[in-house]
Amino acid sequence: MKRFILILCLIMLPSYSVAFAADGIPINYVVNIPYVYGSYPPYTLEWKDIWSYTVPSGQRIVAVNALVENVNNDDSIYARLVVDGVEVDNKVCGSNKTINLDYYGPCSQILLQQRARTSGERGAGGLPNGGTLTIETYVASGADIVEAKNAAISAAISANTASVNAVSAYNAAISANTNAINAYNMANSANTYAQQAATNSSNAYNIAYNTYQVIITDKTPPTIQKLQGLNGATCTTSSSFHVSVTAIDNTSENLYAQAKIDDEGWGGWYDLPRQSLPIALGSIGPHTITVRVKDSSGNMSTASMTAFRI
Repeated sequence: MKRFILILCLIMLPSYSVAFAADGIPINYVVNIPYVYGSYPPYTLEWKDIWSYTVPSGQRIVAVNALVENVNNDDSIYARLVVDGVEVDNKVCGSNKTINLDYYGPCSQILLQQRARTSGERGAGGLPNGGTLTIETYVASGADIVEAKNAAISAAISANTASVNAVSAYNAAISANTNAINAYNMANSANTYAQQAATNSSNAYNIAYNTYQVIITDKTPPTIQKLQGLNGATCTTSSSFHVSVTAIDNTSENLYAQAKIDDEGWGGWYDLPRQSLPIALGSIGPHTITVRVKDSSGNMSTASMTAFRI
């Protein structure tokens, strides 16, 4: 059987100056490229999609370095890298050889494709585990965080000042009359409000800082533990089919899944966990069902299975 495997590894680049974010600090984070089963390109010499990725709004891909391995002993194949709809690299990969498909620069979408070199020689291309994408995004600037911290300190100082004033009012009330006592009570209330303001400001600072840390450190995609037909089904006599997806993530409690059939487009996103995802199988025969799962940070994993319509 003729086949080849695509291995992706991405190089982290320095941040670029961008126009898609008005404020904040640009940071780079790495997204793992999921495993994709090998599949055959058509004999008609048309390009066949192996894998594609579109970056979420407000982010961009900054570097791609794709390693293409042809494990076939006899035939050569073509492989290419398409960036934002434009082909940027296209090479022949000989039998038992490895080539590079590279691109360095900002983009929002990448597409990896394969094609048979002649109508009589073709391989089966896929993606192994280990590939990564380097993505650039923006987080709150250091100045914003320092400003929140200074606001919390100022609120604490104001609370302390109000407390001193309240004590002074209380001492005056001892040697004065009921009006002085009322003044003390008002000052004491002001002290309570000031302390609450200091607490609220401190909490706001902690939330901002913790959010900043999560964005920087969460680079791990979800793990797809199981992908199978509902109740273990592998075939159907009609076009209706359901797949069951089980996935976990290291930090995110909210996971989302979408699916596609063969080379068709992706369907809508569904919240996980759920009992199943609805699939519509077209013609009679085998079909490749591909499911991808993403977490709240945009990290994604992909898995595939085969279902039959009989």
